[in-house]
Amino acid sequence: MQVLIDHQIFTIQRYGGVSRYFVELARALNARSDVAARLLAPAYVNRYLSPQDALHPLSFAWDGPNRGVRFRPFVLRPLAWLAVRTARPAVWHETSYEACIDRLPKGVARVTTLHDMIVERFPSHFANAEERRLRKLAAMRRADLVICISHATERDLLSFYPEFAGKTHVVHHGVAQARVEGPKPSNLPDNYLLYVGTRQAYKNFDGLVRALGASNKLPPDLQLVCFGGGALTPAERKLVEESGFPLRRVRQMQGDDQLLSQAYRHARLFVFPSRYEGFGMPLTEAMVQGTPIACAKASCFPEICEDAAAYFDPDDLNDIRGCLESLLENPDRLLALGRDSQQRAAVFTWQRCAEQTLMAYAKAVESHGVR
Repeated sequence: MQVLIDHQIFTIQRYGGVSRYFVELARALNARSDVAARLLAPAYVNRYLSPQDALHPLSFAWDGPNRGVRFRPFVLRPLAWLAVRTARPAVWHETSYEACIDRLPKGVARVTTLHDMIVERFPSHFANAEERRLRKLAAMRRADLVICISHATERDLLSFYPEFAGKTHVVHHGVAQARVEGPKPSNLPDNYLLYVGTRQAYKNFDGLVRALGASNKLPPDLQLVCFGGGALTPAERKLVEESGFPLRRVRQMQGDDQLLSQAYRHARLFVFPSRYEGFGMPLTEAMVQGTPIACAKASCFPEICEDAAAYFDPDDLNDIRGCLESLLENPDRLLALGRDSQQRAAVFTWQRCAEQTLMAYAKAVESHGVR
């Protein structure tokens, strides 16, 4: 089966979960003898790609702020149309909710991946929520099949848009299975909880901080490491100060994948208080490193972690606090959770993701054939 994956996410995202997903998926697909998958990225800003990569031949990196966004409408769309018309792949997989090609050649099935329903669930958190919702809806309507990255995402989709019943296929993400070894880097504290990612309202960072501030049982040297998401804003610093958790014990870090893996590996506990995610890649990243996990009992998290995590109610500060205190006071429980999380990680391989994606592609091709 020949598959073309469009250029769009690679012209706007230097790093990120969506572009990582498509690169890893394409590599896993190409590891099979029955698939030829190519990323159609003649010009890109993405850092997961390189000019020598056989996944996207005849391409070059386009550096500079927002230059890729300028390139897309004027150059890359016509090139995408020419590539599809010439190659006539079985499947055209869109990486964005925008319409790169309105009408595909006859016989080419269109697939889109639904990453989450955050805009629909939390519209007040986005200034352009309605515009984003309509763009996503249009993408799903023009697709022959919608890949949902969790069963929870699929349920949310169908609760908002029942019209897509029978048009979805659930495929979990994979995760790189390499566990880091070696001593703890010197820039990581000795005793810390780890929080990863951005800190928008639905991520519930404020709930975590308030729960920590309300506890009188935490070790006095325990720190909170926030990896990624940029420096703490003045409002976030004020939140920490008002919570009762000392600001000096909150550390924000940036770094590459190697440092992030080390941060997972040496954390006492990875805490994921978010109220909603489409999948929750940090959960599987923590699992690979054998990190004990405490997360919200919400969204897709029980589906992803099953028994390999401790759960709390994200809207109950006492429950968050009690969960963290109970775990930190019980080293044997932490050890058992770490073992369980590493075992659970083995389920989420990119090979398995590619296998299930091929099933989705076959379903899309069949659906396209009866239109």
